[in-house]
Amino acid sequence: YPGLPAGSGFWAYKRAYSASTQVKRGDIVVFTHLQNGQPYTYIWRVIGLPGDTIIAASESLTVNGRPVLHERIREEENAGIFREKIDEATFEVAFAQSPKHRPPDASLTVPPDHFFVMGDNRLNAFDSRYFGPISFSSIIGRKL
Repeated sequence: YPGLPAGSGFWAYKRAYSASTQVKRGDIVVFTHLQNGQPYTYIWRVIGLPGDTIIAASESLTVNGRPVLHERIREEENAGIFREKIDEATFEVAFAQSPKHRPPDASLTVPPDHFFVMGDNRLNAFDSRYFGPISFSSIIGRKL
């Protein structure tokens, strides 16, 4: 949410990438991740590419030393909806007005063949801020 509201259906390319260099910032990827020893499938947006330095703290995000700006575009379902632009990628993100939890802060350099992913519902997403960058081998598809 807001890019993919709860309960939405979508089409995805399975095995959409033959090399990690094909993954682009802003892509929505489908990947598997182990949680408590069980595999789960997640759908998150690629924010950081291999070699990028990421700092995520509360509502602020910095990529390679450049703060990511948010332009408020509307209010919806008790959340502020913002347009976020990182390099050529532009998309909408939501910040809940009263989040249940605050994600942990993250500060890291993305390793080779890994990606930093975040949910578009920024304060309500179990993403790389919790479990770190995902490996290229864990990506099983890309949203069309």
